[in-house]
Amino acid sequence: MISVIMPVYNAEKYIKQSIESILNQSEQDFELIIINDGSTDKSEEIIKSFSDKRIKYIYQKNSGAATARNKGLDSALGDFIVFQDADDFSLPCRFEILKRHFKTSNIGIVHSDMLIINEDNSPLGYWQSRSMERNRVLRFFLKVGTFINGSSMMLRKEVFEDLRYDTTLKIGEDTNLILIALKYWDSVHVPEPLYFYRKHSNNTTKEKDYNTLALHVQRTIETNSIKDLIPEIDWKNELNVDCEAKA
Repeated sequence: MISVIMPVYNAEKYIKQSIESILNQSEQDFELIIINDGSTDKSEEIIKSFSDKRIKYIYQKNSGAATARNKGLDSALGDFIVFQDADDFSLPCRFEILKRHFKTSNIGIVHSDMLIINEDNSPLGYWQSRSMERNRVLRFFLKVGTFINGSSMMLRKEVFEDLRYDTTLKIGEDTNLILIALKYWDSVHVPEPLYFYRKHSNNTTKEKDYNTLALHVQRTIETNSIKDLIPEIDWKNELNVDCEAKA
């Protein structure tokens, strides 16, 4: 079974379409865990208008998306985990295609490309992901950025045995989690736009404060050794002091 976790905060304009895109999946063995993060609009009314028994509704005081996702993870019963934001939606074949690529036990994450849309569902751009070996992930992130969008993923439940979202991060909490998970699990890229990511005036990614935007990068630097951060230096065969100077 698949556990779909959907944090919701004031998403009345889009949430009906988002929920329907889950209920209309070709892969029907799932539970949809909706966590209302203290919405003040009609989101709760819209959620409760659905009578599907697979929907689990949880209300919490406004605490942020990371806390909501963690609460969803604590309630999840599925073998696989999918996240979907309440203002986005999925193609009907998304779950079926992603699940199909868990072909070996070392694969922890399967992810896809995304189509970026506006408030009226019109296309704005294409978010192209990629495949990458585990030993290249950290360096690529620091030089270029993340190669996986958190919303496009399906993950094994085992990935979360000792892992949760960092609730101190307002931006980049999904990237932070991905970087930790990819230390232990392989990933597979599906080169198809299975997810529709919506850009609008209320996206948290419109945050402008540098310290808030950069905190997950700083956290990554602080929690990894200099050897892991800069692997292109010949740490094994040169003097440590010389390597540190180069780094």
